[in-house]
Amino acid sequence: MVLGKVCMRVLHCITGLSGDGAQGMLLRLAKELQRDGVESQVVNLGEETKVVATFQESNIAVRSLGLRPTGADALRGALMVRKLIDEIKPSVMQGWMYHANFVLTTAAQRSRGQLPPVLWNIRRGLDDYRHRRLTTRAVIRGNAWLSRLPSRIIYCSRECRLQHEVFGFERKAGIVLYNGYDSSRFVPSEKLRVEFRERNKLGDDEFVVGMVGRYDIAKGHTYLIQAFAKIAAIVPNARLVLVGRGVDASNQQICAELSSLGLRSRVLLLGEQEAIERIYPGFDLYCSSSINEGFPNAIAEAMSCGVPSVVTDVGASREIAEDPGIVVQSREPDELAKAMVSMATKSREELRARGQKGRERIVSRYALPLVAKDYLRVYQDALRARNLG
Repeated sequence: MVLGKVCMRVLHCITGLSGDGAQGMLLRLAKELQRDGVESQVVNLGEETKVVATFQESNIAVRSLGLRPTGADALRGALMVRKLIDEIKPSVMQGWMYHANFVLTTAAQRSRGQLPPVLWNIRRGLDDYRHRRLTTRAVIRGNAWLSRLPSRIIYCSRECRLQHEVFGFERKAGIVLYNGYDSSRFVPSEKLRVEFRERNKLGDDEFVVGMVGRYDIAKGHTYLIQAFAKIAAIVPNARLVLVGRGVDASNQQICAELSSLGLRSRVLLLGEQEAIERIYPGFDLYCSSSINEGFPNAIAEAMSCGVPSVVTDVGASREIAEDPGIVVQSREPDELAKAMVSMATKSREELRARGQKGRERIVSRYALPLVAKDYLRVYQDALRARNLG
């Protein structure tokens, strides 16, 4: 519920609401900004999903347009969003991800009356640019061409900003704002650890490596499985738990990889889970094997739960996890395995000490109220600059 008087209305335009990192950050940000009198309305370019109800429960209006991320639908979407801009009359507008940035900026150029400031949010790096679909690459190039128009381009990490500016995005507009987290929701808990292990028939003495992420080439599941095959041969009590949309027993590719390596009985495939904060405390180690990231929420959430980490050096992963975590090169299962074995041979007390240090890092650097204040200042600066102009 909005607290106090509304002092600003922000229209957020996002490519889709499928429950991934960008959508989660948008929800957390919009809820937190309500405390400062900021009303958020969301235009979802994609189909309506169950995530929409979560926004609406927090008094955040969502309008889903049912569009696909194609050229024809992008032009149609710009016409639809233009009408919504005229209807909602936002103070500030912010795009989330490439397609939404393109649609919102195109729509804003054609809106009637004084143009509200437009900001972009870039949520991932360009490490896997060549592996993306041709249409997505075209939209990224379109973003680069239009990047002189937004008041600010918000990147989720320094590496992400550097990659895009080298690609051709306007340098003067760039700014880095990290994701924020609710450390009162993601907490260390012996009770949750026991419950998770009992629920999944995992022993207290088993060394549980966990990863949370949808099934996507960017998440590097294949490299993690290859690395775990090496650790499984060295650490007899090691188990791997994979969580995320598409990471379940119906995924034939993952099941085939596990079977070929003789790992089927050593790996749990839990699929998409709702109360993820009840899962992290059950891990002894969090491992991120991504080959491309922006600001990976799962690493920060696991660290907030007191779980030490091993991560690949992509996106903001190093910025989040380094010291007390271990950072290795991506696409290198041997390095990943070596780091996991290093963690597996530490005592529980050593792991807990690393986990506590990691939690302190998240609380001090990435607390949601601090991040929300940064976003609010950027919005206010954009409004001030427009009024002066």
